[in-house]
Amino acid sequence: MFSRPFKFLIPLFIFTIIGIYACDTNTQPNTKRLQGSVQLELTDAPIDDPTIKGFFVTIKEVHINGDPWDAFQNKKTVDLLSLQNGLTEVLTSGELDAGTYSRVELVLDHESDENGQTPGTYILDNADTKIRISPEAQTIVPATQNFECVENSSTAVVYDLDLRKLLKHDPQSSSGYGFVTDFELEKVGRVIEKELSGSISGKITTNLPTYQGFIVYAYPENGFIPEKAFEGKGPSGLRFADAVTSSGIDENGNYHLSFLPAGTYEIVLAAFKDEDTDGRLEPMGHAKIIKEESIINLEKGEDKIKDLSSSEVILFNKPNS
Repeated sequence: MFSRPFKFLIPLFIFTIIGIYACDTNTQPNTKRLQGSVQLELTDAPIDDPTIKGFFVTIKEVHINGDPWDAFQNKKTVDLLSLQNGLTEVLTSGELDAGTYSRVELVLDHESDENGQTPGTYILDNADTKIRISPEAQTIVPATQNFECVENSSTAVVYDLDLRKLLKHDPQSSSGYGFVTDFELEKVGRVIEKELSGSISGKITTNLPTYQGFIVYAYPENGFIPEKAFEGKGPSGLRFADAVTSSGIDENGNYHLSFLPAGTYEIVLAAFKDEDTDGRLEPMGHAKIIKEESIINLEKGEDKIKDLSSSEVILFNKPNS
């Protein structure tokens, strides 16, 4: 049995505790995270293999800084060869916490496409045959450039999945193709904020009828070393591996190098020919362009037009030739 003075203290104690709790909850910091909107788009650059009619990738997950992005919910199958010369396809859009992000990963599904058909990632040849490339269930292709998600703003981010750096010829494979090594995969993709990217485009005039194809490459200034470019780099022997991006040339001689960060670039025109009649084009050399004309300074977000001309190819001296 409590004494009368103690009985009066019990309500006072309870009210004190309630008051302290109320003050504490009112002074808690606002833990709501600041967010912005990001739209992720996909693009590609050309390859030098005329036997490939299409290259379809099925993306089953998108990872941002190592974590699955819940804005990407359903598989998406895309023909990379349809996304050239500045064309893109939206993969998804959604919210992210405001801040800087430094890694975007696309998880490619080799088993099945967006409709459940087999395979998921494959080459479509000129006979409309689907050729599966990898026996693995999936391949993760990373891009490690930074992009910003700004609070209460929308940011378009372009992922350039460079097929010519992803795919290699593999005579040991039943398909004749394979993916590059895990180490080389780190250089396959790149991301850039669309608003900050620029482009270089124009017309190239050539008088070189003996060649069957040309590809334009954008290299960092002084980054093009012919011997390294033509002989190949790394375990997979990738040609032109150090080019930032590339472009084909249409029937009118037009080229378009898209989604470039600001910088100074050297434009290289490579000539190709099916020298051994195997249906695949081999690089023969690079077209001679006046050095001063081929060096281009590109500002942030700038679209620059540059016409070039060449009437001579500097042949690559192949080993044992």
